[in-house]
Amino acid sequence: MLFALAHYYKATGKREAVGYANDLLDYLTHRRKHPAYGFHENDRGTDGMLANPHMHYLEAMLVWSTVSDEPVWLEMAEELVRLAAHKLIDPVSGGIREYFDESWEPVAGKRGRILEPGHQFEWATLLDLYCKARPDAAPTLAGAIDRLYALATDHGVGPNGIHIHSEIDTSFSVVKSDARCWPYTERLRAALMMATRHPENRSLYEAHALQAVAGLWRYLSAPMPGLWHDWIAFDGTVTQEDAPASSLYHIVGAITALDHAVRGKVG
Repeated sequence: MLFALAHYYKATGKREAVGYANDLLDYLTHRRKHPAYGFHENDRGTDGMLANPHMHYLEAMLVWSTVSDEPVWLEMAEELVRLAAHKLIDPVSGGIREYFDESWEPVAGKRGRILEPGHQFEWATLLDLYCKARPDAAPTLAGAIDRLYALATDHGVGPNGIHIHSEIDTSFSVVKSDARCWPYTERLRAALMMATRHPENRSLYEAHALQAVAGLWRYLSAPMPGLWHDWIAFDGTVTQEDAPASSLYHIVGAITALDHAVRGKVG
């Protein structure tokens, strides 16, 4: 909702969006705030901590920082980046884990070792956006961004260069090979970001972007124009099921990033 309000304010200029966003921020701070970093998943402060909602929260803060001069948005983004650097990123593998306990330590067992390649791509893109908002942070985060992208590419993408596994673990073993639609969109965004970060290797990252497009196109080639498949198995079998609306956010983001990249190259 914070993410949507930022875009609503950007599109309309209506100040009511700022009021709603501040109310939401107050609610989260007073009801969900963790003593060290981020927010609990419920008002009771139980059931553990998750990396994924904080990734989306960081994205919302970054959009707000582009449409509002209030310092709170970048301050909150900075806290989320510290969380990623100090708790979420595994110091050995360099990847961002998904599931944590109330002390922000990875949960025990297999669940605590899970890395989602799609989220490594997504975090890399968001950390790069944070560096653009806070150039002073760029030297500190540069290595983490490159490592997240390389990990997802080297260990999360199948041998054909296109298929993206849903889950691997901190030893880089494949946990779940079936692939959802959205990781391809985040690989596309991240590859285009890396092409800009490392122009000396632009051709490599543009090739990665084209692989992501090729993978994504399999999902967009659905019987109903305008909809998409959600799951494709490692052997290429398409799962026939409903198209979840949540994927639209990822698809539009990838199309927008590709459009900007192509227009920038042409113009």
